[in-house]
Amino acid sequence: ATLDEHVQNLTNRMLSLEEMCVEVHDQGLAAVSEQAEELLQQMDAAQEQLAGRRAVLSEKLEEHVRLDASRLSYAKEAAGLVTLVEETQRCLQSSVTASSLEDVGELLSDL
Repeated sequence: ATLDEHVQNLTNRMLSLEEMCVEVHDQGLAAVSEQAEELLQQMDAAQEQLAGRRAVLSEKLEEHVRLDASRLSYAKEAAGLVTLVEETQRCLQSSVTASSLEDVGELLSDL
């Protein structure tokens, strides 16, 4: 083989290697691009999942706030009822005491 043939053969090999490098590079870029797209989809799915969880937690928090408000209202009503019962007991004790004094007074007058 002549020197020109060797040069031509080496040139062809170099061109072939260059094409292979470009092809491998393009394949690598395509693979990286696919992986990036998959990651973006996973991130979108995770964000949607988080938004759903936030909505559920927000609803539960609102429910707890409503329940706490109801409990507070019931506690105020119960406190009011306790006060009413105590006042009624005092009034009854006062009545009983007054009636008892009247009874004692009548007993004393009978003597």
